[in-house]
This record gives sequence, C-alpha cells and structure tokens, in this order.
Amino acid sequence: MRISVALLICLLLAGCKKYPDGGHPGGLKDLSVRIRGQYSILTFTVDGFDSLPQMKTDPDFCTAYQFELAFDEILGKTVNSECATFGNNYWGITDDKTQLKIACHFNSGSAGLYPIEFNSYSVILWDILRFKNNELWLKTNLNGKEYELKCEKNNK
Repeated sequence: MRISVALLICLLLAGCKKYPDGGHPGGLKDLSVRIRGQYSILTFTVDGFDSLPQMKTDPDFCTAYQFELAFDEILGKTVNSECATFGNNYWGITDDKTQLKIACHFNSGSAGLYPIEFNSYSVILWDILRFKNNELWLKTNLNGKEYELKCEKNNK
C-alpha cells in the first residue's frame, strides 16, 4: 500500500509542468493572480551582455520598482510604473501558462522595459523561465536579439 501511494505521488509530481529554471504555474491561486505586483529589475541582458547600467540612465527608470503588473476592475490587466509613461499597455498569460504577453501601444515610453520603440500596436511574448517565490525570469527573442529579464517582486 505504501509503495502504491509513493508511486502515485511521484507520478503526480512528475506530471506537473515546471518552468525551465524553477517554479510552476500551479498553486491555490490562478497564475494571473499570483503574478500581479510590483517588480524590480535585477538583471537585464541583451544577447548575453549586461544592459542594466544603460537602462538605469533612462529618465523613466524608477528606483523603487520598475513596473507593475496590475489588475483594475475597469481597465483590466495593465502594465504600470510610477515613473514611466506606459500609455495603454496590457498583459496576460498564454493558455499553456508558459509565456507572459505584453500588448504595447503607440505611446509606450520606457525603452528599457520594451526592447524596441513602438509606433503601433504590438504584442511581445516573454517566455517564463522561472516564477518561484518572488522571482520572475523572462526571455524573448526580438529582431534577432535575445533579451532576458530577471525580476524580483516587491512586497507591499
């Protein structure tokens, strides 16, 4: 009996989808609820090179936190910052819970958070590499370059 219970637990744990660098989308709360919050950017690399110092020279770079994945009853899921002018930018999670979608609009202001300047509506899919405890690691490929963000969720 003990062996069959142990085998069942192992099969259930092995069947859980995990992110490449740790964490999983499961939990008592929906991923789109758990991922909400204010984030500080710990590392930002472009093709493996540290680009955080350059990002910090942007006048829109906040020292308290860099962006917030928020939810509002009227506006829905929005990307906000107390320092930057993001305009009408929205976020979501793909159905398979492996990517963070950020829909960007014309008046996006922070070149550091968005790897390219936008003059129209665009959607960037960030692969979720790790979502565990307060860590959120993301990666995307855009215009032939690889961008990686390692963020830490701020506790309010």
